[in-house]
Amino acid sequence: MCSLTPLSTTDPEYQNIISHFDLTPSSYVIHSILKIQMEWTFTNRFDNVVMWPWKKPDTFQLFHGTKHACDVWELNNSNKLCDNTQCGVCGILKFGNLLKMAKPNFAGQYLWFSPRASYVHKYTGPLKPHDNGFRAMFVMNVVFGMHYLKSIITDCEENVLPKYLIIYKENFENIENKEEIL
Repeated sequence: MCSLTPLSTTDPEYQNIISHFDLTPSSYVIHSILKIQMEWTFTNRFDNVVMWPWKKPDTFQLFHGTKHACDVWELNNSNKLCDNTQCGVCGILKFGNLLKMAKPNFAGQYLWFSPRASYVHKYTGPLKPHDNGFRAMFVMNVVFGMHYLKSIITDCEENVLPKYLIIYKENFENIENKEEIL
């Protein structure tokens, strides 16, 4: 099982992630950023791809959005993952990114990532509507990948390693104020 460690807001890793999180600051509140240590089988599999002797592949740190069935904000205090097979957050933390769970579309069946958090934000949120507004977004290390629209896609599960989980909440107060101004 993976382990999740909350990062302090003063931690350089936290600051680095925030510097690339390009959602409008007034539209969200960061609840926590959790550092992910995946099981050794996933880490070893990824490291084997990165350490190819004939070519050092490019590794990118990219965002990945997915839906959740659990109360993701509780992951900050507990490493207990839910058992709902439709929960993308807990599924990735347990099994890594699985190609069979990716929804096929006109481009085919791929794992999708983006350098822009604002682009993957629309793929986050609860499976069923909740009032709490919490969302979760992964920061992944991705090797290779093809450019497609605003995304980088891959069909190789071993080319992906979850590194961080950003848990954030939409700032409904500012959203309501915007509507009043309009």
